[in-house]
Amino acid sequence: MLRVTGPGARWLTGTFVHDGAASNRLLAALPEVIAFERLRERGYEWFDVSYRLMSKERREPTPGAAVMISRILDLMYIQMLRLWATSTESSPGWLRAGMDPDIGGVLDAIHADPARAWSNAEMAQYAHLSRTVFTERFTRTLGQPPMAYLTELRMELARELLLGSGETAKQVARRTGYRSDAAFNRAFARHHGRSPGQWRHEHVTS
Repeated sequence: MLRVTGPGARWLTGTFVHDGAASNRLLAALPEVIAFERLRERGYEWFDVSYRLMSKERREPTPGAAVMISRILDLMYIQMLRLWATSTESSPGWLRAGMDPDIGGVLDAIHADPARAWSNAEMAQYAHLSRTVFTERFTRTLGQPPMAYLTELRMELARELLLGSGETAKQVARRTGYRSDAAFNRAFARHHGRSPGQWRHEHVTS
């Protein structure tokens, strides 16, 4: 049960649609409920400003009001995620790691080019950190070592390609950074319990 009390209390609700592997990682990182208290005292006057602007668009709609409301909700959502990710309550995960100025840059790079022959040393160099410091911080903020995360990312991309494209398993292997079909098949089977061909047949025909 949720209860709002006190003078001037109000509800603000919105619905967001998530799609794709990145959204799944975001949702997995979030708790069921995130609660913030005394936002004004913490320097987040933007919430009241955003609320007032959105309320005005609802009360006095003009051309483009729906787009304005949607964008304001997006901004409020992003701000809330930022606030939670930098709080002491956030647990290790993709969102918290993305807020780290060094680790976040590495995440952007490997997401942009997951097929690259990444190594721990190369990731550490990209983050301008020693290999030991990088590996420790990456694991602490994300909850898993760098190479394990990269493999998981590649497997998510492989699933999307197997389901949504006509590419062969060999082509998918190359797109996800595997130069050897055997290495791709072994990695895929470890994650999904079956070969890429078997997995595609089960999920495309089901």
